[in-house]
Amino acid sequence: MSSFITSPDEIVRWMGLRFRVPLDWEMVRHSKNSEKGSLVFVDRRRERLEVHWLDCQNEPDVERMVDNQRSLAQKEDPEARVEQLRGLGAWRALRIISRGSVVSRAVRYDTKTKRLVEVVISSSEAEEVGEFFQWYCRHFEVEAKGGQALRWAAFDIDVSIPSGYRLCVAEIKPCDAALEFEEVDAEGEPLLAQRVRVRRLGLVDSWFTGDLKGLVRTHAPKLKFSAFSELIYGAHPATEASGVYPAPVFTRLRGRQVRTLIRLWACAAENALYEVSSSGYRRPPIWPTDLKVHCRPLRP
Repeated sequence: MSSFITSPDEIVRWMGLRFRVPLDWEMVRHSKNSEKGSLVFVDRRRERLEVHWLDCQNEPDVERMVDNQRSLAQKEDPEARVEQLRGLGAWRALRIISRGSVVSRAVRYDTKTKRLVEVVISSSEAEEVGEFFQWYCRHFEVEAKGGQALRWAAFDIDVSIPSGYRLCVAEIKPCDAALEFEEVDAEGEPLLAQRVRVRRLGLVDSWFTGDLKGLVRTHAPKLKFSAFSELIYGAHPATEASGVYPAPVFTRLRGRQVRTLIRLWACAAENALYEVSSSGYRRPPIWPTDLKVHCRPLRP
């Protein structure tokens, strides 16, 4: 890899897209729309990466899109140098050098998923970005349609989810990230019966006392707990709890009282605490174990 990047990299999986980014690139914008959306990454100096996706009914004219982008760049800055990049497989790419900045853009259409994907990497003329851009495109994969993605990896969360669920909530705070998925039918419409959620809390050695049961009660203060149990999840001691939320009599008679299952454990290797929960009134319920959280080893 070029001197443009010196830090280790990590895998990001979002909406059926899989790619690698340096560890010091932070995702600052993310879309929950599976059909059309984008991600934006920055480092400590500038915006570095944009990833865009679009579901297409018909195959677009990618070559024409590249020609239009070239014309637009030259119209915005007649002195800009626009170079076509080759040797990137299915990608069609341009490098635009203008006013001391370099924008490398690549677009491709994935026939299997009928998705158009574009990536944009920004740098300065002083940075050697060419080799990195080739490396990045080679490692970019379209794994599935956005609404059918089963593996998600972002914000230090790496989780596999059951089929028939889609992302509906992403709550991201410093050292506190949560992804929530809702059950959908064959047409992708929410069934409103079941949701599953994975939450990761960091820097636990600075605040966690080791009382998993107490933390469960703190995170779900309105839940009427019916059972607690201790178990081992992977190599981690874990606490599992179940209960229901208070509901009117009519709601209970209709079988619509929400039941919640929670599993909580600390991962010492990551200095993090994970909470996986499922909520809904469906019978039989989905279990927290139907989500597989991939704890990662401590980085050197």
